[in-house]
Amino acid sequence: MPGKELQRELQSAQVESDRVREENNRLRKLLSEHGIPIPAFQTQGPTRVQSVGTAIDAVNHASDSKAKIALFRSLFRGRDDVYAVRWENPDGRTGYMPKADRDWKAYYASRPEDRKKVDRKTRIFHPLTDEVVRQHLAGELTVGAYPLLPDETCWFLAVDFDKKTWQEDAAAFLGTCQELDVPAALRAFSVRQRWSCLDLF
Repeated sequence: MPGKELQRELQSAQVESDRVREENNRLRKLLSEHGIPIPAFQTQGPTRVQSVGTAIDAVNHASDSKAKIALFRSLFRGRDDVYAVRWENPDGRTGYMPKADRDWKAYYASRPEDRKKVDRKTRIFHPLTDEVVRQHLAGELTVGAYPLLPDETCWFLAVDFDKKTWQEDAAAFLGTCQELDVPAALRAFSVRQRWSCLDLF
């Protein structure tokens, strides 16, 4: 019956909510133990960020797509001259590859042992544009950034802590970032969770 099914879903959501609340309390305690300030949590107010090439702007759910895209690109800033697209084979294998136009005529005209070299010399990368980012955030396309710039510097790092001591490791990492005045954010995921940017639009 629909009523019983709804009740089961509600109970399941309550169990998950309690689990997340307990995990949140544990993380807050861990941050306090290491002297790391706990940022105030906002559900409605704007987030102040450094937008790409502009002064600090306020961006929130009501902001237009242009402001949200600028926010995203300021947080996940990498190479603008190339981006990766996700592929999936019929056998289930997946991966990412640079989005590029290829000279297939030159590729197939070359000797098999030279094809990789010909491909590298003739392919033309697609730049990362606001429209590509919009499609990614809207779920129309899955793209990846190349954080390492040609001069071997970067604007952001993604760090994964997944061993038994992940909480202590993450707290130590955040503490070091705080000491060095490097902006850092912690996002805890369980196996069942999945991050989505769709609420930006």
